[in-house]
Formats: sequence, structure tokens, C-alpha cells
Amino acid sequence: MLKRIVDALPAEGEASGLPGEGMAMNMRKEEFSRAFLHAICAPAGFNVTRTAVDNDGIDATISTSRSFHRFSPKLDVQLKCTASFELREHDFSHSLPMTNYEALRGEMNSAPRILVVVLVPKECAGWVGHSEQSTVLQHCGYWCSLRDAPPPANPDQEGITVRIPRRQLLTVPVLVDMMRRVGDGGVP
Repeated sequence: MLKRIVDALPAEGEASGLPGEGMAMNMRKEEFSRAFLHAICAPAGFNVTRTAVDNDGIDATISTSRSFHRFSPKLDVQLKCTASFELREHDFSHSLPMTNYEALRGEMNSAPRILVVVLVPKECAGWVGHSEQSTVLQHCGYWCSLRDAPPPANPDQEGITVRIPRRQLLTVPVLVDMMRRVGDGGVP
């Protein structure tokens, strides 16, 4: 049986009793999305390099020394994490700053780029469950490529809503196939 970390963490907005209040919720989500990406990449044998400064819309690069058909692939990733989502039958929507949208939709990037949106419970105490048999990250992550996305109707708008297909769940086998396609000279 999984044990949630509920007793160890204060509720959102509640004082922890520790000096300071720890990380802001957005920073917790950012770190959790990075941990999620590492959890998917490690079993596949892929490296994750954290971008020191996110001035190009990229949070991390996935790479491998494993050659596929033509070369060793690299894949740039923009990470987002949210507890505010509504899953529809085939997809869900996520708001993206226009600068991120534009950076992800370009075809002239040196490496293919994808958006990964990690969905989490509203309370951070429910993000991780533990037992002697497993550690479970709640809920999951989805990916999409905006490479062929259209330019925004209004280029002056601050953000744009993208629809992410639920069939594009990011799993270890999915990532291996994606890296194989990139290694063969294709797109994610």
C-alpha cells in the first residue's frame, strides 16, 4: 500500500513550522516536472541536461550517446507543471506564454523541441506516494510538438492555449521511440 507524504508537508498556504516557508508553489512544480523528466529518461539510458538560463524557451535537453540509424539524437524540452486541468475525452488545454509558443513552433532549431506538461494533484502532498515496493509520481506527463503549429492570429497577445492529445502520454517506451525517430533524422 502506498503512503502519501501528507503528514510531512503543510497544506498549501499553511506555515510549515520550519525557518522560512520553503519553495513557492511554482518552484515546487518546476522541480517536480524536472524530477518527472529524469524519472522517464533514466530507465531509457538518456541524459538530461538542465538549461542554466531559460532564455530560449528550453528547460532541458535529452540526449544519448547511443547511435540510432544516423546519429546520436538530442531533444529540447520545455517543461510545464499544473494542478489546474480538465481532461476531456481526447485532449486537454494548457495556456502557454507567447514567447514559449513561438520558441517551440519554429522549424529552424538545431534540435527538435517538445512541450511536456506534467499534471499533478492540487495538494503537493499527493504528488508522491511511497511503499517498500514502489515510489509513485502522481499523476502523469503528456508531450506535444508545436513544430508545425500556425502562427498566432494576434501576434501581440501575451499567451495562447494549446490542446494536448491524451494519447501522447510521455512514458519510457514512447520516449525511446521518439529519440529513435529523431536519431533517424525525423521529428518527435
